[in-house]
Amino acid sequence: MAPRGLLGRRDVRPYRLWRYTPADDLAWCVEHHWVVTWDIPADAAAESRVLPHPSVNISFTAGRLNATGVISQVLTHPLRGSGWVYGIKFRPGGSAVPGL
Repeated sequence: MAPRGLLGRRDVRPYRLWRYTPADDLAWCVEHHWVVTWDIPADAAAESRVLPHPSVNISFTAGRLNATGVISQVLTHPLRGSGWVYGIKFRPGGSAVPGL
């Protein structure tokens, strides 16, 4: 899956992104799983700029859980040192809890 919504030149991004297709039994609600990693030298700083698609994401990183709804502006994330984020991008309506 080609990345979409990432701003800046692909060849100079300070991070790596992988996207994974969900298991068949989750495909009705999950568009894809994603992982971002970075390794920035100690004397440097970088940032990630993203214009998200209108969907819900849940992300996990270093003891933090974030749930993000539909966002209509560019998000800027500072990147320092080494790190990672694992996320789940839901399909429209896929983040709703069935049966409630």
